[in-house]
Amino acid sequence: MDQVRTDDGPNPFNIFIILSVILVAVAMLIFAGLAIARMSGAASSSDSREYGPYGISARPIPSALQAKELLPEKLGSFKRGPITGKISDFKATYTNGDLQIVLAGSSSVNLRAAQASVSDVARQGNTSTGKNVQRQLDQDPSYFIIKDQSPVRFAWSHGYWFFDITATSQQALDEFMKVFPY
Repeated sequence: MDQVRTDDGPNPFNIFIILSVILVAVAMLIFAGLAIARMSGAASSSDSREYGPYGISARPIPSALQAKELLPEKLGSFKRGPITGKISDFKATYTNGDLQIVLAGSSSVNLRAAQASVSDVARQGNTSTGKNVQRQLDQDPSYFIIKDQSPVRFAWSHGYWFFDITATSQQALDEFMKVFPY
């Protein structure tokens, strides 16, 4: 007895399995590519909404217990003058030639108190509008900044901490924020 062999071509079930595997692999590559692009895009933007001006939300939250620990005598080319107040309410002036920064702030009793301090600064500067003003209030971080005028004002909270900078110029603020760790 001879066996009769019939060759009807490829099995449709095998074709379905192979095409399904290819489709799933392509979809996974597309989703992985989109995820990588989204992560690298957020990390490359130093002034994005997620990180705030000068990347403040990506900066460490201070752990200092005294104002002297928080505000070093030298930050880059900036030199600090005397500190007034305590950690709960401090103020110091940093200078670098003609560039001057007045830095005030506090270690607040809670997150909401720090955010309220930023809102207070925003209310004081409420007459400023337009593209030179950025604000994000009642969130962590909260911030309010008036740029490209003299003086430049930048207030922000991060955790329980509140910082308020008045700078003689945009250049002064930009240079100081390159070396200020918080």
